[in-house]
Amino acid sequence: MMLWVDGVMSSARAYTDAENFVQNTPQNIVIGSQTCDVYIYLIKIYKTFLDRDSHLANFIADAPNATEIALRYNRNDILDDMNEIDPEKLADKNPNCRVWKYDIPRMTHAKDDKVSGCGFE
Repeated sequence: MMLWVDGVMSSARAYTDAENFVQNTPQNIVIGSQTCDVYIYLIKIYKTFLDRDSHLANFIADAPNATEIALRYNRNDILDDMNEIDPEKLADKNPNCRVWKYDIPRMTHAKDDKVSGCGFE
């Protein structure tokens, strides 16, 4: 189960295969809090899995006008041609975000498996 806020995945929870989310007596969705105000502007429920790109496309398309659609698209354009996060684009689009890049020649196999020749930017 994932929580997306402003087109950014903010939280994820894993459930076991035994949990099927079927209620004996289905209930309406209730969202609230005793300690703070909760404002829900939009909620969507799907019967099928949506991948990262589908969530992002929905967020962009749900903008109230064309200007906001363009702003959301440009802000979230951080992937390279291989559909991987491009650190340069990420840093450029999010100036307050720390982007640490490690260049590591291979994956380790154990804690005592030291890797040399690593780079950091």
